[in-house]
Amino acid sequence: MLILTTASSAACTGSQDENFDTFFARFSTSMSFALSRMPPVVPSSRVVDGKDEPVTVQTRTSRAEFRRAGTLESQMRRNGLKAQKVRESATVVEVVIVRPDTDWQVSYSFGLKARCWYLRRIDDPSL
Repeated sequence: MLILTTASSAACTGSQDENFDTFFARFSTSMSFALSRMPPVVPSSRVVDGKDEPVTVQTRTSRAEFRRAGTLESQMRRNGLKAQKVRESATVVEVVIVRPDTDWQVSYSFGLKARCWYLRRIDDPSL
C-alpha cells in the first residue's frame, strides 16, 4: 500500500499543483492509480424509479465496486461514452461521462488536496 501512495504522489510533489488533464488521463486508464486517488468509500448518488416520480438516493461506492466496473477508459470505449469537463476551478473539477444523444450520464467530482487531485464524489442522475 505504501508503494501505491508513493507512486501516486510523485506527480504532484514540489511547488506546483498537479495538472488535472494529466491526472485524469492516468486516473481513467490505471485502476491502481485511480484507487490510490479515492477514499475507501466515495459518497455517491443515483436516481431510481420512485412511486410517482424518480427519486435521488444517496449511496456510497466502495473501492471494490469501483474496481469491478473497470477503468473509466474501458467503460467509455466499450459503451461509446465521452468525457466532458462541466465545471473547473483551481480546486474543483467536475467531469461528466455521457453517451451522446441519450440522457445517460455519470458525474465525477474531483478536488485538489495537498497539490494532488482526488475523486470526491460520483453522481448518476440517469434512470
